[in-house]
Amino acid sequence: MSPSQDPITDESVQAWAQSLAQTTQQPLPTILQTLATDTDREVFSELLHRVIRPDDPGETVDAITELRSRPRQGWPENVEAALKTAARFARRAPGYARNQIINVMAEGLDAVIDTPQTEPTPGADLQIMEASVLGRSQAAKRVERLRVLLDRPAWGSVTVPLAEVLAPAPHWAFKETIRDLETVLGPLLELLASTNRAEASEHPDDTWEPRAVFLKIQYDCQLTVLEHLVLNLCERQELRGLVLGLDLPTPFDTTSSTQLTELHQRFATVLQRVYTATGHRAVIRLNTADHRALSGAQQSYVLWSAWIQHVMTPEIMERADLRIRVVNPWDTQQLHRLAELYDLEAHLYPGGSVTTELMRGVPAELVEHLQAEHHRVRRYGLLVWQTDTRLIIRALYHRLLHGDVAAGLDQQPLNGPYFGFQTRPVYPHQDSLQQLRAGRQILACLPDSQLGTPSVTAHTLNTPDDVRAVVDRAVAAQRPDQQDQHPEPDVLSHLSERVAVVDELIATMDTQRDQLLEVLCSETGRTLTDAVEEYGDAIDAVRWNQTVAQQLPALRGARPVAATPTLLLSGRSHPLVEVFGVVTAIYLTGGGCVISPDPLTARTTAVSVDILQRTLAERLVDFAVVRAGDEDFLGRVLCTDPRWATVVHFGPDTAAHRLRIMKPDMPLISGFSSKNAMIITPTADIDQAVADVVTSAFTTAGQTPASCSLVVLVGSMTGSARFKNQLVDATESLEIGYPTDPRVHLGRLVEPPATPLNRGLRELGPGESWWLAPAEQDSTGRLYSPGLRAGVRVGSDAHISEYRGPVLSIMEADTVEDAIEIINMTPYGLSAGIHTADEHSQRVFREKIHAPIHFYNAPINRIRPGILGLTGVKHSASGMLGALGARSWLNQFMTWHDAARTTPQSQPSALVSALAGLPTAVQRLLAAAEADGVASDWVSEAARSDARELKTLLGTHQVASPAGLPRQHRIIVEAWAEPTPVTIRWETGPLQHLLRVVAAGLAIGATMTVSVPHDLPEQLRQLLDLDSTVTYRCEDASSFRRSLQKQPAPERATASGRLIPQITAEPRIRLITDHSTPEAQAHGNQLASAILHARGAEAPVTLVHRPVVSASRLEMMPFVHEKSSLSSREVREN
Repeated sequence: MSPSQDPITDESVQAWAQSLAQTTQQPLPTILQTLATDTDREVFSELLHRVIRPDDPGETVDAITELRSRPRQGWPENVEAALKTAARFARRAPGYARNQIINVMAEGLDAVIDTPQTEPTPGADLQIMEASVLGRSQAAKRVERLRVLLDRPAWGSVTVPLAEVLAPAPHWAFKETIRDLETVLGPLLELLASTNRAEASEHPDDTWEPRAVFLKIQYDCQLTVLEHLVLNLCERQELRGLVLGLDLPTPFDTTSSTQLTELHQRFATVLQRVYTATGHRAVIRLNTADHRALSGAQQSYVLWSAWIQHVMTPEIMERADLRIRVVNPWDTQQLHRLAELYDLEAHLYPGGSVTTELMRGVPAELVEHLQAEHHRVRRYGLLVWQTDTRLIIRALYHRLLHGDVAAGLDQQPLNGPYFGFQTRPVYPHQDSLQQLRAGRQILACLPDSQLGTPSVTAHTLNTPDDVRAVVDRAVAAQRPDQQDQHPEPDVLSHLSERVAVVDELIATMDTQRDQLLEVLCSETGRTLTDAVEEYGDAIDAVRWNQTVAQQLPALRGARPVAATPTLLLSGRSHPLVEVFGVVTAIYLTGGGCVISPDPLTARTTAVSVDILQRTLAERLVDFAVVRAGDEDFLGRVLCTDPRWATVVHFGPDTAAHRLRIMKPDMPLISGFSSKNAMIITPTADIDQAVADVVTSAFTTAGQTPASCSLVVLVGSMTGSARFKNQLVDATESLEIGYPTDPRVHLGRLVEPPATPLNRGLRELGPGESWWLAPAEQDSTGRLYSPGLRAGVRVGSDAHISEYRGPVLSIMEADTVEDAIEIINMTPYGLSAGIHTADEHSQRVFREKIHAPIHFYNAPINRIRPGILGLTGVKHSASGMLGALGARSWLNQFMTWHDAARTTPQSQPSALVSALAGLPTAVQRLLAAAEADGVASDWVSEAARSDARELKTLLGTHQVASPAGLPRQHRIIVEAWAEPTPVTIRWETGPLQHLLRVVAAGLAIGATMTVSVPHDLPEQLRQLLDLDSTVTYRCEDASSFRRSLQKQPAPERATASGRLIPQITAEPRIRLITDHSTPEAQAHGNQLASAILHARGAEAPVTLVHRPVVSASRLEMMPFVHEKSSLSSREVREN
């Protein structure tokens, strides 16, 4: 019977589960069984994270006192007594106080865990629980402890997670990983096989059961590693007598089910080889990994159906025994219910080949209940190496509370899977040999790769005439008289056709994927893993542009018109994302683009442009290369041409500064510079924090604007030896080399380090020291091992400067507030993260950090278009309202005209002061306009639209919670917007235009400066004078421009006496001029140019100068700054 014919209904599942609940108990330790309410469990969870987790007992004082006073019911008496005693002694003896709680919680786990000093239940299945393996040193310790465990005959079967015996390795190094695993595990398995053979000779009867060893994988993508490892091990004659088990993960999406189908096809042969080599049937264990709620019962049935069809097949069951490891006994019942439907009952009863595994500590009544229904039940325990009891208590209870199987602490995948936010992964079946071999073939092509070289040569600019020819072609491509070949000025007229063309582009990118990855790796030195993620982000950017473009027809109150061509100055950080993201945005808005790449990524850009030209209208995408050294001559000619509607620049803020010097009134949109930082608090999960720091700091050798270059340790974390040792071990274990080696984590630099990176790699400041010193690896000057620089002081070069390389600065702070202030002192603001279980710290971080992208208990190095691609602040961005991937991104490439039902001069049809539902400040503005005789239906209708838009614009909403990820990697992404100050300058045009813009700002609640060339009517002037959020100024154009001239930034003295400028957000100016005639437009453009000249190159500004429209989103966006956050699952479940 197929799942589509499954007669089980949701109602029958609910009824059955409720009847089951009346006769069974939850398989949880005694403490958790007595927590009656969600509130009880919430308080208990906080007890784990805020009292048990911190290294320093002194950090737990306030938490113990607070939790003691929190309302709860049904707590066990011994826990209540321990909490009462702890609260009494918390301030005088915090270590003693916390130990009272630790001891009572450890007692609750006695029935579940074992230690090396105890004798386990005979035949128990054991797995070591310890800290995550992040480096070689930890892996070596874990292997040695496995050896001790396997050398004890009285102990039962042993589970060996493959991710815990080696330091993490890239996915593409599967051959090397298999070889290393065989080297490490071979002697251990031979030891157990020898022990089994000796025991078998002493027990000739059938009463003795041989010990098994289970090789565990945590992700479906590791199936190929497991498969080939087993085949290689089976070549060893010394394994005779070994019972070999394969511990497989729960499938969590459709792809996994497909891989389980492949598992059936591939493993039938493998299992036969196992039997031939060992003389025993293999054992397959399926880990359910979920403690499913009643509401998820139907989903559980679907998963079990997939397992039955793809794993419990005759070919598999004839060659292997099957064990189902569950946390929730309902899963066992579901399996049996479905087995009846699929005629598989014979396998599930005594004499069959399927066994249910339940954690030790499960109530005896439950086991008896299952056995009464003829289930084969086996118990398993967890072996705790008691180096850190707190870690085990916190981890195990947390997993029991929130549903994860208690099967170890490690969350780092061996050869971890790539997962993106796009609708399909880059490699849908990354585990398949075909895809793995394709990746290896790309690596083999890298040394001799010359992709894109002919195109770069052909498009290199040699003279100013070449430059002018490029611009001439771009302008000619958009002439209205060529509408038969190119988009019309009206953006909406051919939007659906362009969206379809972009679908074709995505398909073409897929067919050319390997070429894009090859050229990116060969030219920039990125590893294949980094290149794959860059490619995935490029797909995200294209799809996001499609999504936003398809919403344009629904925008009421404005009509978009294509602008003149755009010049894209693509950088070296994200060449695929920048080229595909910008070009498709411009194409969808009816424009054309010329791309001038950084010379160090010219070949990557050439291959990308070739794909774009073959898919889009060829003349709308052009390519022009300026040689290194020609920037000040030919580059200046290209960038300063007045025919560009927009110049988009990606790169350091120093390069943007040079562009503003060339032409102060250049229509420049620039990003990204950064000094991204992470805060590690005492309540952080140290394993997760270390892993996220290493990933964030050293992916792409730390060269991208998304990389983390600063870590601030808070409170007792400053002295945490465990954090330091794990960070050094994990960083030191990174493989350094060229992308041709699949084992490499950290590739070469794009170019030899220049200032300031050279300082960052070689020079220490006062009080600084190396936890791990960077070292040059060869004579090219491009290959460096990573560095960990500790003792960094406030205001030092390592604190303030953007290095863009493999060096991480580590600072210290007393409190979270101090850590936030340290980060805010840097001249950049793009992304920042915090690792903490404390909700108060999370709220403070969200409110005070000067960065639009927030990460909570997660790595901070992925800024995904459409999800986390937002505009930086301070020196991280200039001239833009929305960065690549933001909601307002496409709006910047179009000219907008009003499309309201009424006109600005239309007389009001009713008393606008009586408008209900509008913000009070807006009602007062409309009433004043009515009193002054300048009210307009156009303004009032726009105000109503603003009120409707407010919730969407300012409200927090979930952007994505991608499906298809293991439960422990589920994430929550949210987006919102916050008011930002704006200066409004009204020069020409109807007064109603000014009213409309001010109404939008008042609705948002933004702070405004309103500058006008002559006094407003009395009521309006008085209103603006009295409004606390508005600064009203009447001044001529010259006075206004003088007011914009840069003032010295306020400075703050550090502890060492150094003065640090307090960098603030780039000012935003909304310039209002008349656009009714070409002459008026030209005059307005002159006024805009004068403002930019007045600010100068040293004082960038975001100038919004376009026709005033009634469309709410367009007029409200200048008054907000978009923000987003990414949270790991743990943040929400704490």
